[in-house]
Amino acid sequence: MAQLCQVLSNRYFLSTQTDRRTLKLSHSGVYHDWDWHEYSRAWDAHKVLDDLGLSIGDLTRLHGVITTDAKDIDPLAKWYELVTFVSVNEKKRLKGGALLAQTLYSMEHMMRLFYEELTSERLRPPDESLGWTADRLYGEGVSRDELEYLEYLANKYHLNPRPKLLLVVEGNGEHEQFPRLIESLFGVRPPQLGIEVRSLEGIDKFTGHKKWDKYGALERFIDDHHGRQTFVFVILDNESRAEQVKKQLTRKRSMHYAKRTVTKDEYVYLWEKSVEFDNFSHEEIARAMTELCAGEYSFTAEEVADCEHRFGGKVGDPLSKLYKEKLDYGLRKPELHNLSCPL
Repeated sequence: MAQLCQVLSNRYFLSTQTDRRTLKLSHSGVYHDWDWHEYSRAWDAHKVLDDLGLSIGDLTRLHGVITTDAKDIDPLAKWYELVTFVSVNEKKRLKGGALLAQTLYSMEHMMRLFYEELTSERLRPPDESLGWTADRLYGEGVSRDELEYLEYLANKYHLNPRPKLLLVVEGNGEHEQFPRLIESLFGVRPPQLGIEVRSLEGIDKFTGHKKWDKYGALERFIDDHHGRQTFVFVILDNESRAEQVKKQLTRKRSMHYAKRTVTKDEYVYLWEKSVEFDNFSHEEIARAMTELCAGEYSFTAEEVADCEHRFGGKVGDPLSKLYKEKLDYGLRKPELHNLSCPL
């Protein structure tokens, strides 16, 4: 086995010094008048196998032996698939059995590359068996798509900095106040739960234009994130084409997975009217608006009730319009929500 790997090292060892995306070179490809590229072009795998007096069966058996030895000595064997993506320099900082196992893995990897060049078939890597392969778990071809495979692993080991869930809200008020409410009510911040809160800054960013965005302006955004295992949950005021677009998105087939739709009904929540009118009384809203303008104008519950009656028409945001009419400057929705729902 040692003799075989010594012979194979000039041709294949470089390919084993990798984080599955880049190779680690200790010197240039031309060294002491020896050109590795020329050497590789002249390499004849079948002649090498004959010169060693080995058969394909011998190679398969030796690969099985070295694989077993590496897994037996490696304290990180259960993390093999993750460690293969770690930089070569960091793997060299391991100690004891973990470091020795990396050398043995390099040996088995060279045998795998040699076998593939000889037969055009693949031997199983150390973390796969007859009953389990990475592609069976993650999907056909994923193990050969390094970036996609790494993303699945990052999810599995809870190392992926991407959110597990995108909470998309309509405006800056919800964007600022929802995290406050979550932390106040549940004692945990959204990032700790893998939740990122994003603002659409307007219902039109969800619905899009009815002529050009039949299924909503966010169709591709939602579909792509679901394909990457990030759920997109949307909370919107019930205005414009929101309800119609929600129904369309729950029926439209995904571009990535034909067996599923872009989203599910429970992933798009529409208030009966709006976040303000559904959660606060007219009196609470009027009191918060009055406090927000420091008493420059005293808003009444009747005025707020009239705004609710006009909601959903062509007025846009009737609360903001009322506030601007009375004070000649805009309503700061984040502060309104904060005053309406103190904790």
